[in-house]
Amino acid sequence: MHPQLAESVEVSVTPLAAREVSTRTQSTSVLRSLGALAALAAVSGLTAAVGAFVNAKPKNHLWYRALRKSKLAPPDRVFGIVWPALYTMSTISAWRTTQAPPSPARSTALGLWCTQLTFNAAWTPIFFGAHRPRLALADLAATGASVAGYMHVARRVDRTAARLMWPYLVWLGFAAILNTAAVRKNRGLRRWLLNP
Repeated sequence: MHPQLAESVEVSVTPLAAREVSTRTQSTSVLRSLGALAALAAVSGLTAAVGAFVNAKPKNHLWYRALRKSKLAPPDRVFGIVWPALYTMSTISAWRTTQAPPSPARSTALGLWCTQLTFNAAWTPIFFGAHRPRLALADLAATGASVAGYMHVARRVDRTAARLMWPYLVWLGFAAILNTAAVRKNRGLRRWLLNP
């Protein structure tokens, strides 16, 4: 083959090979991103499932209905609308954080996100399952602190990820008001209703 022709063929093939490698890399990146989103959604879904399982038990439902509650307490159906939305926003927030370049801030933020989800998962078994509103209130405070910490660190990684958690933090504040009322309004009731 003529040297100039061979050189021309080589030049034309090289960009094609580079495009194929680039396409494969992008496909792998998209799959990893979707895999991370699916994993985070599964973890959030598991947390929601724990709450639903505990709430579904008749004795826990009856116990909650017997409690004296805050006048601000919304109908039960409101919780079924709000929490899925909050879990979705929280999942997207964590997913956006995972997509940021590796850094100590990203690792810390994701650790705090997992911490808040762990505290979140514990609240329903403590409040509804063990009938321990006082302990549940402490758990709620730890959840709020973890969320606030996550937002503070995540802001350095992805500002939108941090902003997505604002509704969650506000709702936790509202939940703390309801939880505090459950503790305060039910003092002195029989032990089967409210454990110390």
